[in-house]
Amino acid sequence: MDEGRRNAFAVRFGAFELDSETGELRRSGALIRLQSQQFQLLSFLTGKPGRIVNRDEIRCALWGDETHVDFDQSINVSIRKIREALGDDPQAPRYIETLPRKGYRFIAPVTVVSAEEPSRAEQKAEPATAEQSKRWWWMSVAAAVVLAGVLTTAISGNSAKHIRAVAVLPFESLSPDPDQDYFAAGMTD
Repeated sequence: MDEGRRNAFAVRFGAFELDSETGELRRSGALIRLQSQQFQLLSFLTGKPGRIVNRDEIRCALWGDETHVDFDQSINVSIRKIREALGDDPQAPRYIETLPRKGYRFIAPVTVVSAEEPSRAEQKAEPATAEQSKRWWWMSVAAAVVLAGVLTTAISGNSAKHIRAVAVLPFESLSPDPDQDYFAAGMTD
């Protein structure tokens, strides 16, 4: 096993999996996009579950002592973006708790998974695909029903009005290529 794979790990909490090797956050196998700094901060917090982590610890972990930036604003934005990605509410947190003037605490139960253990996405690849297919099927059926209802309403609403003629004015070709004029002429016909 190569060195990078041996040091790789994943952290699971709730329906989420944070993979250090790929730098990805997944929810039930579906990829959730996080920027690098947000991923690093979430990794740092999940590495210290239940422990209060102050802003200075976060600054040292993410930027080091030699970088001088407005890290307070960066931490605030990163925490907000992480909460959005996790669907977490700061007023009723399930994952990240803010402790005013103290720091942050990751409050969800965390399970560390070794690199050899398959991820949830790999374990549930078949059911997730079947579930997605079923969801798409139901969404298609619902769309068809809605479309049928709209068409029925449109047709029954217009049945009292008898349309005797339809006028189609010539279409103007907006293409700079004169070889495309046939399309406008065809649409008019």
